[in-house]
Amino acid sequence: GDWVIAVVIELSRCNPMSFFTTLSYYRPCAPPPVTADDLSRIIAAICSTDTLTDDGFRWLSVKFGESIVQDDKGTTWKEEKVPGISAIHDIEWDIDLSDDPTPHEMIGVLASNQDRIYRAQIALGRPNEDVLRPITRENSPENEIDYCPDGLSINVGPIECYDLKTDQPLHVGWISLDLSGGGYLFPWTFRDVCDRIQRASEIQRLTDVCRSFWPVDAQTPERRITQLRRKFSDLWPYDEFDRPWDWYWGLRETG
Repeated sequence: GDWVIAVVIELSRCNPMSFFTTLSYYRPCAPPPVTADDLSRIIAAICSTDTLTDDGFRWLSVKFGESIVQDDKGTTWKEEKVPGISAIHDIEWDIDLSDDPTPHEMIGVLASNQDRIYRAQIALGRPNEDVLRPITRENSPENEIDYCPDGLSINVGPIECYDLKTDQPLHVGWISLDLSGGGYLFPWTFRDVCDRIQRASEIQRLTDVCRSFWPVDAQTPERRITQLRRKFSDLWPYDEFDRPWDWYWGLRETG
């Protein structure tokens, strides 16, 4: 559709080589049941932080089902049309508002609906500069491609982490709040960015909403998890590999 073309045009202005990076604040462990009404309330809670602008791309896509974890499938798949050329298909959404709906319109569609969510993608537009400035990298002598995050979204479904060097994505959770945009982090490391996030009060207001809305029982993880964190240390921006369960920051870099 037209909005897809617009996204590509906007990204090309910032980064001609089409790199794209998402800073994903994800909830590990098995997710709670999530209803459409729950989504309406988390949207309202995020709006109440006054961190969103009227700019950017907004859409709402929801698929109902038994539960988020009924399978680990994503929302798109490839179909090879001819050798070397594939078409990308979306799942058939039950709610699909792609014509720049306002958060208020999204809330109106979702509120009071107790149907359970299987998958959801909620693009909430561009956050304000107090959110974006600490994680925007421009004019680095080591990298002519800037990193320009410009969108905030909520995702319900398999959450993966990977960087430009990762061979196999790491499945880390089922719910996330994402800050994303064109470019990639270098010369910053993922840990550099997370240190910046910890000092950014407006981003902390957003993460506080997530942690209070869908809390995590702060238990010490089993040994298998600490070993995985150590193995994938480039994607684990914290000092403690045995850090108790909580929401964490993850990374997705493509290009």
